[in-house]
Amino acid sequence: MNALEVQEEFEDLVQILRPRMQVLDVQVDEILVEQQAENHRLYFILGGLVSLEKADLHADASRVGTLGRWNMIGELGALLDYREPLTARIEKAGEVLVLPADQIAAVFRDTPDIARRLQRLSLLMLASKLEKTSQTLAGS
Repeated sequence: MNALEVQEEFEDLVQILRPRMQVLDVQVDEILVEQQAENHRLYFILGGLVSLEKADLHADASRVGTLGRWNMIGELGALLDYREPLTARIEKAGEVLVLPADQIAAVFRDTPDIARRLQRLSLLMLASKLEKTSQTLAGS
């Protein structure tokens, strides 16, 4: 699946899931998820920018990336029950939707075809982020 197909799938799933989602009124510097926190919500970025930060042993945070529209945050916690590896902070306000834990559970219970599509999209997006990170670490 190329980037355009991922974007189209993202937009299609947002349309399907929108009735189950909440619109967040985000402000600059607001934190969506904290590093190492438990998170069971999926965030869909439709506009604005989100800074991804990693705190070191001294709690000094450094930016490791920025996400814009057509991105999700929270896949590791919401779908795989991992603690969040990074802090996600609003850098530029825009439209952000959230799919709460109870609605994620309802999607998996009531619409397995949509759940599979959501899982596949999450995997594709995580794979893309991993590839970019690997390229950065390799100096490409």
